[in-house]
Amino acid sequence: MIILYLCFIGFPLVILILKIKVKEYDDPKLFIWIIIWVGACSAFWYYMDWYTWDVGEGLFDPNFIWKN
Repeated sequence: MIILYLCFIGFPLVILILKIKVKEYDDPKLFIWIIIWVGACSAFWYYMDWYTWDVGEGLFDPNFIWKN
């Protein structure tokens, strides 16, 4: 689930970094919403205990592969 988390926060963070790099500060609400988005996603992921690299319970289990 970490890969999904990195996608959810990675795209807004790239937008934020690129806007700061070219010094486009014309929309301060965008910066606020990106910070809120990253904070909310981080809190939600922490609350749901999704900070794991595994995608599913049996996906990498060799016995699961042979059961089907």
